[in-house]
Order: sequence, then structure tokens, then C-alpha cells
Amino acid sequence: MTGFISSSSLGWPGIFRFYGILSGIIAVILFWLAADTPAKHPKISEGERKYVEDELGTGDEAKNGLLTALPFLVMWFTNFFFSWMTDMLIVKNILSPTNTRKFANSLGNIPAAIGLIALAFAPKNIYIVESILVFTCAFKISAHLGFQNDVYLWRQVFFMAAGLYFVTNLIYVIFGTAEKADWNDPPTEDTVDEEGQPMMEKPKL
Repeated sequence: MTGFISSSSLGWPGIFRFYGILSGIIAVILFWLAADTPAKHPKISEGERKYVEDELGTGDEAKNGLLTALPFLVMWFTNFFFSWMTDMLIVKNILSPTNTRKFANSLGNIPAAIGLIALAFAPKNIYIVESILVFTCAFKISAHLGFQNDVYLWRQVFFMAAGLYFVTNLIYVIFGTAEKADWNDPPTEDTVDEEGQPMMEKPKL
């Protein structure tokens, strides 16, 4: 979808507009259809409500909601820092675009893998688990993890995910590049839309 939009007359700005509008539509749908608790949902059956409440518990909802949102709130804040940092690495010629993107990719995947391994052995303590999730999400990794009765099965899931982070990051570091591919610049007319150009190619003032 992103590639289709960027190659259309909407250009790169159209990507952000599309996903912004889509997010707004989803927010409206969730506002009308979602509920704070199973008991407040108008369409849930009594059996389903009881099952969900028995599995998840019915503790302090406000506290649970805050703990659930905290890792993603931290991720939102650190996103600004990492965006600025990677831009500075390129603009000040500290690293090439390729090495900057490899560094950023490693900075996201390696801490996430470490966090997942730590989570596999974490005790059933909400504050320890929350700290690990905050650490993971602080490095721009969106994680939605939880508990299940069988700790050993979850441990296998975390190990597998951690291994994927390590392996895919290693492949990207070895073979990845930030150099433009030939298909990035198809034949176009002489008129250039400056707003649709990548940031690094805009004329310097």
C-alpha cells in the first residue's frame, strides 16, 4: 500500500495523510464499539464475560490500564530522541546513511531480543515485567506480551522471537544498504515536486 501511494500523484506526503486518516477512522470505530471492561460491553454474552473476567482477573482497572500504556508512552517519547539522533548522525557526516540505518536497526532489535530473553526468566512480578517491557519499548520496539499459565511454553516463544531479532538484524547489517536502488528513480518529467523529494535530497538553503 505504501509503495502504491508513494508512486501515485499523492507522493510521499500522501503516505502520512493516508495513515493519519486511517488511524482516525479506527479511533472512531474503537470509541463506539470498545468497552472499558467486559461487564460494560453491551454485546458480550454472560458466559463470555465470566470467562474473560476469570482469566484476566478483575483487579484495579485504572492501575492495570496505566501499566499497560506505560511502555508505549515511553516508546512514544524515545521515538523523538532516536529520530533526532539518527538525523544528526547523517547530517553531521558521523555515519553514512547505510551505517546509520544499520545502527538504528541494531539499536531496535538487539535490546528487544535481550528484553525477550529476560522476560522468559522473569518472575511473576508485575513491576519486574513492566520494567522489562519499558526497556524494550524504549528502543522503539512495540511489544504486546502477557502471561499464560505455562511459563515454559512462553519461554520458547520469547527465545524464538529473540532469535529472529538477532538473526534478521545480522542479515541486515551484513547485506543491507541505504544506497538508492535503480528502480527508485523511474523516468519522470522535468518538473520536480520538491515536497515529494526525500529529506536528504532537498536543496540546502
